[in-house]
Amino acid sequence: MTEVVQGTPEPKRMVKVFRLKAVEEWCGLKASRIWDLVKSGEFPQPINLTSEGYAIGWLEDELAAWLDKRKNSPRKLPLKQRLAQQKKTKSKRTKAA
Repeated sequence: MTEVVQGTPEPKRMVKVFRLKAVEEWCGLKASRIWDLVKSGEFPQPINLTSEGYAIGWLEDELAAWLDKRKNSPRKLPLKQRLAQQKKTKSKRTKAA
């Protein structure tokens, strides 16, 4: 059992920053889709790593929170499978008529 002593500070945890290429690999989305989601407010905003804003990155904690939120959302079939199902449904309706 770990004893917590009041008044002692928690050890500092290093914050990991992901650059765009690493974010693409991490979440499986292309850069253009990431930027679309950032603009719509559905993806975490990057932070400036330099005062000029030439280098940007995403905080690991914010990316993890985004992924947790996505994991809890309803799942959809991939687009190809959804289109195939729609096509089957339409063909059944046509045959029935």
